[in-house]
Amino acid sequence: RRLPARPAGPGPVNPARLARPHSWPLRARLVAGFSVATLVVLVAAGAFVYWRVDFALDRALDTELAHGVSTLAPLVGDDGMARDRDAAEAVGLAWQVLDPAGTVLDRGGPAGTTPMLVSSGFGKHDVEARLSTGRASYRIRAVGLAHQRRLLVGVRRDREDEALRELMLQLVVAGLGTLLVTAFVGDRLARAALRPVERYRQQAAAIAAGAADLRLEVPVGRDDEVTRLGHTFNDMLAGLERALERERQFVAEIGRAHV
Repeated sequence: RRLPARPAGPGPVNPARLARPHSWPLRARLVAGFSVATLVVLVAAGAFVYWRVDFALDRALDTELAHGVSTLAPLVGDDGMARDRDAAEAVGLAWQVLDPAGTVLDRGGPAGTTPMLVSSGFGKHDVEARLSTGRASYRIRAVGLAHQRRLLVGVRRDREDEALRELMLQLVVAGLGTLLVTAFVGDRLARAALRPVERYRQQAAAIAAGAADLRLEVPVGRDDEVTRLGHTFNDMLAGLERALERERQFVAEIGRAHV
């Protein structure tokens, strides 16, 4: 007695199952996995590029500050004033000389853009946060002078911050575009790879429904996982037909023996 055949098409979709990635269709899981892997690579590559550009820009700022300090420090006299104003202004950086109480003894820098540099100690620090859009974005370096005075030298950082913001925007746009392209290509590849499997499923459903002498259509001249699966199914169907034929012959012989 033949059992009722199962419906060939997929059953109703349960929304609760769709919320679990392991319950997604195979093609969706392949595309999702490919997209996640691409996203990880893009984020890692973008972070590395951003870090290298940021490092190069910071090194250029620090080099400019070191040159300014080495040039300006010898020009400051015992009274805290620049002995050669033209040489000090030729550096092109903002600078100030402070006494131990923090009073400005002398200052200079590019005309019309000289800020009040603020530093509570020695060393290097940034004014305002990184990637800030403020006009007072400076990197300051403070060094000690004679008589407990301090020399503060500042270099503008707004151009570097603007370059980093533009780089970040370009990385995001390029990353999203790349992710969309790779997802589309991954979907096309997954669809093409699974098309023979769907064809085998339809043919197997026809066989289960009672079609006789039917074999899966396996492409000739190809040897991959899908074609080997088709050959295995065809061998299995051939074995089942031989077994059924032997069973029919056995039943027929028993019937003739009882006649």
